[in-house]
Amino acid sequence: MSILNAFVRDDVALVGVDTEGALANGRYVESCKVVILPHINAMVGFRGSALMLQLVASSLMAFLGNFDELAEIMPTVIRDALPVAIDHAERLGLTRDEVEKCNFVIVGYSPREQRMSGHFYDKQASSPEVSHGVDFPYAIMPSWGDKEDLENIAAIDFDREGMVALARYQFRRVREREPAGLPAGGRFFITELRKDSISTSPAFQFPPR
Repeated sequence: MSILNAFVRDDVALVGVDTEGALANGRYVESCKVVILPHINAMVGFRGSALMLQLVASSLMAFLGNFDELAEIMPTVIRDALPVAIDHAERLGLTRDEVEKCNFVIVGYSPREQRMSGHFYDKQASSPEVSHGVDFPYAIMPSWGDKEDLENIAAIDFDREGMVALARYQFRRVREREPAGLPAGGRFFITELRKDSISTSPAFQFPPR
């Protein structure tokens, strides 16, 4: 239930992630949920099992194409990592569903479009396919689609202050709706991307458990 949000405008994009993760033994830790790719003016944000991010990250770091090319092949990168993740899941105390269910966003400067762009990828345990959302204006995870959710999203501005307000709202709802203690919390980091710059900084710290 990690928090992963992205706002994309032509000149600037913002990506926000929390840092809380949960180990199989129930212990909460801070974990990395982004991969910065400065050579293609891009970053990748993630939510799901850290095992999947570890496996996909190696392919991202070795990638030699541009932003648009990475966006196109990302479903293949995710699918190629899945058999290895599934093979290691039981040893790490994870279920197959836990490693299969994941989300990625790629945000950066598109040479093809000559502006900032974002792509979203969703892998559900119930399907072998990786769905690909192309050139989105925003991505908000988790979201619930109910009246409160829609009203909250409609009220925010798609800037840094809006990103902070959205994350605080998501945190509150996760803690209210997920008594099992699914991870959401730690620190909240915002990455700002422009054509020629990427900067990451902590925005705030969530209340402790």
